[in-house]
Order: sequence, then C-alpha cells, then structure tokens
Amino acid sequence: MLIIITAFLLTKYPAKKHSLLIIILILIIWLGPQMAIIAEIESEYKTIKEDYSSLFDNEIKNGKDPLNSAWGVTDTYFQNFETAWRKPDSPIPARTIYPENSVLKFHFILYHYLFNMNGKEKVFTIFKTGNCSEFAVSISYLINDITGLKTRIITMEGVDHTYPETEYNNQWYVFDRILTTVKYPVLSENYSSYLSGNKPVIYGNIANLIDSVTKKSYLKEHGFNSKEILLVLYDDSGKNTDSVYIEVYLLNESSSDPLIAQGVTDVNGTFSTIIRKENKYLIRAEKSEKSGIKKTALLIVPVLDDNFQKFEIELKKYE
Repeated sequence: MLIIITAFLLTKYPAKKHSLLIIILILIIWLGPQMAIIAEIESEYKTIKEDYSSLFDNEIKNGKDPLNSAWGVTDTYFQNFETAWRKPDSPIPARTIYPENSVLKFHFILYHYLFNMNGKEKVFTIFKTGNCSEFAVSISYLINDITGLKTRIITMEGVDHTYPETEYNNQWYVFDRILTTVKYPVLSENYSSYLSGNKPVIYGNIANLIDSVTKKSYLKEHGFNSKEILLVLYDDSGKNTDSVYIEVYLLNESSSDPLIAQGVTDVNGTFSTIIRKENKYLIRAEKSEKSGIKKTALLIVPVLDDNFQKFEIELKKYE
C-alpha cells in the first residue's frame, strides 16, 4: 500500500519534491512501527492495571489495610507469573530489553519510552515471565502505580536473588513472594531474625543487601551486623596505587553468588565496601601495566570485629 501511495505521489508532484517525499516516507516507515508498539504496550498495561486496581479496591472494601491489600495484589500477580527459575530452555523475553541493545538505540523513540518513561517496567509487567528480578521490577512498578505506596528493589549479595519492598506508615516491608516471604510481608528491620528462623541457608549466605537503583547498602537496616571495610592498595615501592581492579568473594561453599563486590581503587589507592561481619571473605586485586606486567594480590579477610576495618594490601609483580 505504501509503495502504491508513494508511486502516486511521485507522479503527482514535481521532481524537485521527490526527495522530500522519500524522506517523509522513510520517516513514516521508521516511526510508525515504534508508535504502534508503544500504543500496544500502553493498551495492554492499562488493562492489567485496571484489573489489579479493582482487586486492590476490593481488598480495601473488605477491611484490609493498604499494606495487606498490596500484598494481595502481589500474591495474585505471582499466581499468574511464569517463573523461568531452573528452566534453562524457558525464554525470558524481558531480558532482550536493556540500554545497550543496539537495535533499540536505533529506534530512539521506542528507546526513550522504554528507559525514560517506565516503558520497560510496563513490558515486564505485561510479560509475567522471568526470574526474581523480572518479578521484582513488575511488582515494584505495579504496586507503586496502583496504590501510590513507595517501593524499591533490593539485591542480595552472596545469594543470587532480587526482591521488592514496599513502604507503609514510614516502615519498609519485604514483599518477596517468590522465595523468602511467601506467606506475608515481613518488616524489613526484622528480616534478619525472620530468615534465621525460616530460611537458615539464605540467612547464612547474605553478605549485603543493596538498593538496585541507589546502590546504597541496607544490610544494617534489615537487622544484620554490617561493617564498612577500607582497602588500601600499594605497590612494592610503597606508593598507593589507583585503578586497581578489586573483587570481594564470600567464602561460603553454599553461596550461589560468591562475588559480592567489585570496583577499582580511587586516586588515593583506596576502595571501600560494606560487608556482613560474621562471614569470611577473599579479596582479589589486580592491575595490568602497559608493559604487560601484572600486579596482583590475594587477601583472606577473617571474621570481623569492631576494631578491624582497614586492610593494607601490597601488589606483587608477575611477568
């Protein structure tokens, strides 16, 4: 149809306007599908929002407070959520939506919608498929959109898991319907004691709890003993060394995610992170010189006490 219309316009208008007509046609072909996809996402999400808004309103009418009504929404959404955990052949369509996707970057209107206008969160909610991270994104957005309650996403370090939290009456609650709080929301400040009694393996492997957006540690706020450690890296001349790549591993055989922190030293040769005091850790440091020489170091961090917080590490040369 577009070809027929274009041929007609090319015969109707003078040759000097043909270039303009072709440009307009290209824009229509390029922009049209993007706008159609956005419209489809908005339409499907609107239907989902209306359904869960109705559920939330009914929970309120039946005498539940907003917190437990939001939990009712979470529980119902979970019943319709297809988990891909331990299903290697199960596709996760949402995993194709990420900022570095070159195809999405080319379609910049769709890209802007997905990453700057909550389009990605709506797509995740529509798909109802994935692992803990997709569930956390979906519920965090849906609960906030329906109820107005604040939400956040917490990533466990030491355990390969992500879950949502909801704030009610100035207190945060764990909404981990997938793994750790499957029956009811748990007050975040009681999370450590709750896990100790109900999920001891997970409890033992948690090294940090991090806000997935702000990257702030909420380990202490969840009842765990946390400690900020400072690493100072220096070379064989005694000079503090910047741009040293750091990896911190949890030394626990049952950990599903032992790499708990990584980064590089600053201009002063320092790197800091927050970890849980009761565990042991392995710190690996490496820096590659332009000459091809590698400088590395390994350090085992014992169980920490209140006086243990600074570690000076010397890099050794390996040619």
